[in-house]
Amino acid sequence: APADVHREGDPVAGEFVLHPPTGGTVFRVIEFHPEDPDVLAKLDGAAAFAEMGASGNVIEGARHPFMHRTETVDYAVVLSGEITMMLDDTDYLLKAGDTVVQRGTNHAWSNQSDDVCVMAFVLIDGK
Repeated sequence: APADVHREGDPVAGEFVLHPPTGGTVFRVIEFHPEDPDVLAKLDGAAAFAEMGASGNVIEGARHPFMHRTETVDYAVVLSGEITMMLDDTDYLLKAGDTVVQRGTNHAWSNQSDDVCVMAFVLIDGK
């Protein structure tokens, strides 16, 4: 921040990176498909997050392979469907219209329903 409003080119071109730029923000909409417990048990969360430049953000030995923590303040809105926000030892079932603000917490998003969940996120760089 402040954002460069005169930048040429596509502002979202390039590789998908989990973190916002230093001092900046990122907005994204993500579809979470229903989880298959058998597939989930075999997933490598660190490898998946490495593809987003964030392998160091995965919480080793956590109860979900995608449990992670970012140095951000996150605004998350469930647009459709439902999803479970998993924290270290607590779960919250969120449904369409629910909003969460989190600040550097260990968390994972787990779609334990039979339908796709769509969420909007704003991540703000933190310290």
